[in-house]
Amino acid sequence: MQTVQIIDDGLGEYWHRGNYSPTAKYYDAIVKALCREIGVHKLVENTSSDKRDELFVWMQATDDIDAWLDAVELSLTAIDTTVRSRSNLPYRTHVRRPPDDVINEFNARMQESGIGYRYLSQKIIRVDSEHIHDTLIVPALSLLEGPAYSDANQNYRNAHEAYRRGRLEDCLSHCRLAIENTLRAIARQRGWTARESDPPGRLLQIAVEAGFIAPSVLPFLGALAAPAGLPAAGLRPDAGSGMREFGRPFAAFQLHQTAAMLLYLAEHHVAEPSGEPAVVRLGSSGQDTLRPPQHGKVLCG
Repeated sequence: MQTVQIIDDGLGEYWHRGNYSPTAKYYDAIVKALCREIGVHKLVENTSSDKRDELFVWMQATDDIDAWLDAVELSLTAIDTTVRSRSNLPYRTHVRRPPDDVINEFNARMQESGIGYRYLSQKIIRVDSEHIHDTLIVPALSLLEGPAYSDANQNYRNAHEAYRRGRLEDCLSHCRLAIENTLRAIARQRGWTARESDPPGRLLQIAVEAGFIAPSVLPFLGALAAPAGLPAAGLRPDAGSGMREFGRPFAAFQLHQTAAMLLYLAEHHVAEPSGEPAVVRLGSSGQDTLRPPQHGKVLCG
């Protein structure tokens, strides 16, 4: 009931003085998308043409958790994007609260109730640890919001969606792609020579050769970019024997490690704009070695 009321505040009424309200079309689109996903013509039988009522009656009656989460995601995304971008006078008349208030209340209610889901970056994501969510996942998605990281952003959000839906092999594959595309984005911005076919391991080696990553850090990052057992081409739902041995705890582990690596790469890119390595002279040997910069924030160490 609380979630329905929260969405109602953000989308507003369906009718206004006998006519469709400016936000009625959003209810129409949400119901149409849900019907297609579920495979039905109507969410609820014997309802009027009021799609707002149809949506809310169904949300309060369904026991299909995944479909209910889809409805929340569609509704909050409409509020977060379309309603937000059309915050002119006609919409203010029908929408009771601004998008940020609606989203913040939904997330707060989920946390208060001990329900492990949050809305973030146009996705409902599963939260297994509040601390990790706040210190890794939220900052990682925030850093990837820029156009340069659009592919990596989509990959990492897809990883969370796959995790929520139990598609754990896809989750691992999307994690790997998020790291790969983050490295590609940094390579483009820094002018490194890299082929589109280069796997994450090769991209990391290029980063070392360019002085962006210290050699001593490479083994740790390489293990995150290609965890044991993941093929270079990524996983598929019909992957061969052994792939289904990865359970939800391992997928969650990889989601969190991926966030840590994305943060390290993106923040290090900002902290070291020149791309020049930090050099330390080692005693009497006269040999130089590379070390990570001391002023950057490294979250995976």
